[in-house]
Amino acid sequence: MRVLSVAAVLVLLLQPDALIGPSFQMSFAAVLGLIAAYELFSPWAGEWRRGKQAQSPRWWSLWGRTVCLYVGGMVLSSVVATIMTAPYAAYHFHRFNAYGVVANLLAIPLASFLVMPGLVAGLLLMPLGLDGLVWPVVKVGLAAIALVAETVSSWPGAALEVPRMSMVDLGLISFGGLWLCLWQGRWRWWGMPLILIGGLMPWTRSPPVLVLGPDMMTVAVHDDQGLRFVGPSPDRFYRRTWEAVWGEGEQRSREQIPLSGGGIARCDGFGCRLERNGRAVAVPLSARAVVEDCLYRQKMLNPTGYYRPECTAQVLLSRARLRENRVTLVFMADNGFLNFETLRDWQGQRPWSPSPRAFSRAAEYDD
Repeated sequence: MRVLSVAAVLVLLLQPDALIGPSFQMSFAAVLGLIAAYELFSPWAGEWRRGKQAQSPRWWSLWGRTVCLYVGGMVLSSVVATIMTAPYAAYHFHRFNAYGVVANLLAIPLASFLVMPGLVAGLLLMPLGLDGLVWPVVKVGLAAIALVAETVSSWPGAALEVPRMSMVDLGLISFGGLWLCLWQGRWRWWGMPLILIGGLMPWTRSPPVLVLGPDMMTVAVHDDQGLRFVGPSPDRFYRRTWEAVWGEGEQRSREQIPLSGGGIARCDGFGCRLERNGRAVAVPLSARAVVEDCLYRQKMLNPTGYYRPECTAQVLLSRARLRENRVTLVFMADNGFLNFETLRDWQGQRPWSPSPRAFSRAAEYDD
């Protein structure tokens, strides 16, 4: 544990930004879990391998126990690494690999007995010009590992989608995991409630009713069936990201978006409308819709860039603000009030961040 902590400190001294990256988090979490599991099980495993337990069968040879310990250690290490990295994979990639243990059980022996020894032998034989005898074997091992990955990933339910996690959720899980792995006494298990709370919190949040990209081309409505893209030409990057966070999306014309999502969002050929508890907000997606909504709507989210000086509607979100704040999530509470969550808010203000204009995180109706 001391060596691991020194390594983490050295990495952060050289690259402080690595702390928030998935590579640093997943790597150190996996190693932390493996060290803690080794410290917990190694005394028992050593005694069992040497046959000091009276209950050991006489026919149980040293080689047999060694093989079983290798297989059992491989299974245990795969389970521990999968569990330790799962929260960070869910936070960054919004997915959980359900069959990671199975894939590791098939791929690790190939890497341990075929690929890695072949690479070492190839390097040693390279000065003699004999490395060509080894690379075909390494190629077979790598192809077998790739086949395992492709096969396992094609199984039903291989990648389970996870709701969007907040930094608070990940912080609770991380603190609980550190408490569980670093302490030695029974109080180490006090970290489990924090892990459970952090893991369950993402499932308690309602998804946004509307998701707006930094341009008027990428707009999505979330209903009971998932994400529905209603913009004329969704950006491929944003579409893939949003689908990973809120489920598989579907490109549909605005006329095909029914009154859905608990009666909150409804779209037609020109734009959308958010309505709840008698309060409505217009979301025009064309110049014609802007003209109409300026006359009949009291509140408006206008990502189009079109605007009329005589407009009587209150613009809660303009295209300029949308570009500044980049992706914007729109939530509609039960009382009809709107709440905004933006990428700018999530990233925070840093010395290297552009200075945005003041943006209200909540827009409420006047009494």
